[in-house]
Amino acid sequence: MSIAESSELRSAPVFIDGRRLYDFIVSGAGNIILNERNLNRINVFPVADGDTGTNLALTMRTIITKAERSEEVGRTMDSISRIAVENAYGNSGLIFAQFLHGFAESVHLKERITMQEFAESSSRAVQYAYRAVASPKEGTILTVMREWTEELGQLPVQETLEAWLERSVQRAKKIVEQTRTMMKVLRDNNVVDSGAKGFLLFLEGILSHVKNGGTINLHQAAAAFEEEHVHVNLSETALDYRWCCQFVLQVDEKTVGTSDVTASLSRQLEGLGDSLVVTGTAPLLHVHMHADDPEQLMGQLQKHGAVVSHKADDMAVQQSISVRRRNRVGIVTDSIADVPASLLRDAQVVVIPVNIIQDGTAYLDKVTMTPSRFYREIDALSMHPTSAQPSLAAIERIFSFMLSHYDEVLGVFVSSGMSGLHHQASSVAKDLSVDGKRIRVLDTRQNSAAEGLLVLEAVRLADQGLDLDAIAVQVEKLAARTRIYVSLETLKFMLKGGRVSRTQGFVLGLLKLKPVVSIDPVGKGTVWAKTFSRKSAASRMLHAIEKDFRTHGIRSWGLVYADDSSVMTEFRKRAETIIGMPPAYIEPISAVVALNAGRGTFAVAYVMEGA
Repeated sequence: MSIAESSELRSAPVFIDGRRLYDFIVSGAGNIILNERNLNRINVFPVADGDTGTNLALTMRTIITKAERSEEVGRTMDSISRIAVENAYGNSGLIFAQFLHGFAESVHLKERITMQEFAESSSRAVQYAYRAVASPKEGTILTVMREWTEELGQLPVQETLEAWLERSVQRAKKIVEQTRTMMKVLRDNNVVDSGAKGFLLFLEGILSHVKNGGTINLHQAAAAFEEEHVHVNLSETALDYRWCCQFVLQVDEKTVGTSDVTASLSRQLEGLGDSLVVTGTAPLLHVHMHADDPEQLMGQLQKHGAVVSHKADDMAVQQSISVRRRNRVGIVTDSIADVPASLLRDAQVVVIPVNIIQDGTAYLDKVTMTPSRFYREIDALSMHPTSAQPSLAAIERIFSFMLSHYDEVLGVFVSSGMSGLHHQASSVAKDLSVDGKRIRVLDTRQNSAAEGLLVLEAVRLADQGLDLDAIAVQVEKLAARTRIYVSLETLKFMLKGGRVSRTQGFVLGLLKLKPVVSIDPVGKGTVWAKTFSRKSAASRMLHAIEKDFRTHGIRSWGLVYADDSSVMTEFRKRAETIIGMPPAYIEPISAVVALNAGRGTFAVAYVMEGA
């Protein structure tokens, strides 16, 4: 911005055009990004899951990189609001996006606006934000939005833009401080509401731009904010609901009611959760809710339209990390790693779900597509389901959350020979590993229970206090000493998934062979043994276990199964006798693994001692 433009802003500009408004919003967005970690530190409402800063920062980054800077106010705001709504995350994130959407609706088709029109549009935007929330709470971002716009409405004659904004921001600052006592959870933790603080940071970024034409003093303010809250100790609270769910729903407006979409959906989703926020306009709605059963919630929403995309975050793990971080190295894995969810929660391991595409809809493995649902529906499907990697945005969101709580993060992922997830995660990790933060992504060259055992080994090493590189080196060594053997009842699923050739499948089927599948040293699936019965297959697997146990020893092992655990009852007894200890866990395989394994499958995986 030129000196002349800056001087004009400080005096008394009559109009705000699209470019100027864009600069305001980008400056505000930049200040939120600058304080991402600080906002996470004070996040206790509605759940102390430590992700408000990350959610807001991701939305703001997308606005900065994708929004159009047009001369026309209406066109600029249409671009900003669309991007904000499409990329909003979390409770405060969706409310903020709906505020921007309401502002955009108010200035639609306008080339420029006066200060009075800015105030009126902001007031209308607050109404949009309130309507999006099923049960609005005072002492949150909504309260600050409302009080700020009311102060904006008090526009004395001849007041400059700078003075006008300064006065309104001071009012917002006062209200933010008052949120510290407006809800019990905030009083108990002696913090202000993180969403409210995020909106204040946005306003302060705008004011800094108007006063200085840039971000002067914002870094200093962020440092002061961090210093003030560096020793904040948040308390862990019992969660009413475990999952933070968010859906993009394409719906006919008549299906949910035209008068009040939020109220209509609230009635229909009653009893499934809380913290309902509905943003956007039909036919495309963004639905946020805290729930215990994301699969059930998605099923209810599908009665009203098609779920275009969705996400679900485990708030129990997020809160645990935010309140009582277990280790200095954070660990992330994918849903193909078959480990009991309770073990992962206790170990504070964050899971990135792989997508399952069924009848044109993407589901989240183990979250909105559980193994039990998969087997209930698989036989009735006209097309065999497929799997798909998580999007770069989904990986970035989880890695960003982790980096706001850790300086070092280890990703333990499925074999690159079976999925492109390792490549995707490595790409994101490279971009985010800056300013002293590091993510290291491991290719385990394993999947299912074998990958799961390596995740637990990484946790054990982190518990010992090892740093990122030391853990990575040890896990890579252990990966080379890890084995998995999978006994299949049928090749039908592997044929449908393209994991074996039609010729190979035909021959094995013609001879009625029962194959045992394993993973070769480079991480690709291979038919390890061809047997004439499941009993013979089990004997071959047990022989391999006994040989490795006698030669090297076995430090940990686990069992996984498809739809029926009874098929491995005898196998488990004999394996336990050989190894001399019970399995670390017995777990159903993920729906992604089941795509190729099919009914009746069971597998054993183990990590050997020694070289």
